[in-house]
Amino acid sequence: MDVMFRFTVFLILSVFILSACNARQENTCETDRINGDWGDIVDNENCSNTERAEAYLALGGFNYFKFIGDDDPDLIEILGLNESNWETKKGYFDAAISLVENMATGTQKTIYLLASYLGLFTHVSGNLDNGAGSATAFDGDIEEVEQTRFTGSDLDSSSGSQTSELTPTDNYQIRIVDGTQYYVIDSASLTSGPPYNIYLDNDGDGSGDEKISDTEAIGVVSSMSDPGIAELNQVTQMDSLSDPFSSSDDLNISSVNAFADDILQYILKIQAAIEALNVDASEDVVEQVENFRLDLDNGGVCGELEDNPSILLVQYFASSLQETAITDYSDVNRLSASRLQEYGADASFDSNDLSSTYSVEELGVKVLFKVNGSSNYISYWSDSTTEIKNTLEVFKNFDDNELEAGDNKIVFSEVICASDLMSD
Repeated sequence: MDVMFRFTVFLILSVFILSACNARQENTCETDRINGDWGDIVDNENCSNTERAEAYLALGGFNYFKFIGDDDPDLIEILGLNESNWETKKGYFDAAISLVENMATGTQKTIYLLASYLGLFTHVSGNLDNGAGSATAFDGDIEEVEQTRFTGSDLDSSSGSQTSELTPTDNYQIRIVDGTQYYVIDSASLTSGPPYNIYLDNDGDGSGDEKISDTEAIGVVSSMSDPGIAELNQVTQMDSLSDPFSSSDDLNISSVNAFADDILQYILKIQAAIEALNVDASEDVVEQVENFRLDLDNGGVCGELEDNPSILLVQYFASSLQETAITDYSDVNRLSASRLQEYGADASFDSNDLSSTYSVEELGVKVLFKVNGSSNYISYWSDSTTEIKNTLEVFKNFDDNELEAGDNKIVFSEVICASDLMSD
């Protein structure tokens, strides 16, 4: 995968702009510049921000003259990037950006452009051109195995049935039309009663609290027929949940999200500098930068994710299930039975549920989580089994329910899709 757009012609143009605009006075800073004492310049607060920013570019390995006469310079070789120094060099480029971020002069605009591009290049090369497997580190060619090592995202393409173990119970959580109170009903008692086994569900978690009286229970059953049931959720126990990424021990979605966001910020800085330099919108470089941004900011929609039932299932869980204890679970831990079956969840939901007898507005599943080291179940997953907790901890940062292509934020799913899209 080639993750970098070609930028050489514009860089050379920038070199000449910088050389033409950068008139200096004879002083200590200029002497240090002539002597290549870049470290002295960045440490000298008497030097201007422009001089210090240029010195940071030089410390990062940037050399104007190595670009002249070369249509496709080897930036890795020019910058001298390797596994031990790329983070330091990225820090130099970031420091240059911060010194000239107001882009007050033509020289500062050019330095801002160069530092942003070089920071982007170093950031991507250092993280992705990592020499995993048989690949060679910092060779300018980012192979699939290198991306996989960085993201930890070697996807398991198996069905969702191998991802989760969900056990439907005989209990249903209901809410009557126009009512606010939730109840938990033992469905077997509806056919054998009265009396009926019906419990108040005051916190809406599906576990039930105190049993109501026989008289109250008869009233609830009558209300189930008229005016009807607004919500009907089969109480379901989650016993296990495995990670659909085969290399889950190496997966850190938060780190990948931060990596992707840094890329986006560099791209936005490059675009700001291009605009400040009044580059014609018809120039190829403008289109290349924008296309690269859109390749990354893709909305997380690609075949690798759309066609993988395991990842869709866990993604659905992570966005719907409650992590920590709260006082009201009415609006959480509720899943669509049809979506679970669509994703291949390992569950046999009651096909002869109460919806065949009563009028029901909304059908769903209410999830309870197995407690770690116990046979009991709770309403939040942070104290559930290690397997469930670790998988949901990973996936809670996987995506954003309001994610859209071109929304100027990049999350993990978009990073995975970027490799898919840019390799087409």
